[in-house]
Amino acid sequence: MNKMRSILILAAAVLFAFSFKTPENQTKTNTPVISQVKWLQWDEAIEKSTLEKKKFFIHMYSSDCEWSKHMDETTFQDEEIVQYLNSNFYPIKMDIKSQESIKFNDQVYKSTKEGDVTYHELVLAITNGDLTTPAFAFLDEDKKLIQSLQGYKNTESFEKIMTYIGGNHFKKKPWTSYQSEYIPLQPAKIYYKE
Repeated sequence: MNKMRSILILAAAVLFAFSFKTPENQTKTNTPVISQVKWLQWDEAIEKSTLEKKKFFIHMYSSDCEWSKHMDETTFQDEEIVQYLNSNFYPIKMDIKSQESIKFNDQVYKSTKEGDVTYHELVLAITNGDLTTPAFAFLDEDKKLIQSLQGYKNTESFEKIMTYIGGNHFKKKPWTSYQSEYIPLQPAKIYYKE
């Protein structure tokens, strides 16, 4: 009798648990659904820029670079950074070893190999010859280089750099002044999918 009662209670508990549906894209622990950087290909970004003027942000990485992967898992998962990049830039993600030919500013760039090193000519052009990854470049609305940077950037340092350029502060004040006066972005609203 007790065994039968235990089985019935267990069956009822299982049915009860499965009677609730978890919405798609939401975990059972109500983890928020975080938006992601809307990475574009070069041609997509160039095409979009003909309709709406924005600056360009280029994230250059190497698939074998641990710091590039770490930045993807940390800095580019931060909600404020995601929203700011998507709103103020055309974000482009580019493998420095890409085999794709890219037409940019009336010039065609392609993959090249020197000895054991394979790299994309465009990466070399916009990083002033430095193939260190991760690397970043900010271009203005007319596709002219504003700044290129190399090396891992944590959330705090990247946010300062991104807003300095995105908000055109680089035109008005030196980096050291901006950095010392910087007020972090307000926490982004996190929405749960229903």
